[in-house]
Amino acid sequence: RYDENPKSSNVASETEALPEGAEQFLAMLEEYTPTIPDALTEYYLTRSGCPEPSVNLVRLISLASQKFVSDIAEEAKWYSTQRIEATARDKREQGFDVKDKRLVLTTEDLASALKEFGVNIKKPTYFADNPSGGPAPGS
Repeated sequence: RYDENPKSSNVASETEALPEGAEQFLAMLEEYTPTIPDALTEYYLTRSGCPEPSVNLVRLISLASQKFVSDIAEEAKWYSTQRIEATARDKREQGFDVKDKRLVLTTEDLASALKEFGVNIKKPTYFADNPSGGPAPGS
């Protein structure tokens, strides 16, 4: 365990503080190339005040970021599927032939997925959506 005073002689070595299997995981991180480039992660870590992040830290944060983005994409796909199934059901009830099964990711699907993760986004206002917010059409 780590003491509150990092200079204390009671501080355990790094390997003693790691849970079982963590050493192997950290060794595997050195050889792993995450989808999010190290340079990008290192740039944002440096901008956030981490002066010289280690390769393991950069890769660990890249991997966590990749997992986060993957989870959001999976959730957004679920919302898109639900929306398309509901739309298809409505069209079938109205007598239309529903053959198009393509998934289309909308901003609303992404916003719903992000909301599940505590991130709120608002759809930007466009001039066409706001009659008083822009030049008149054809001018």
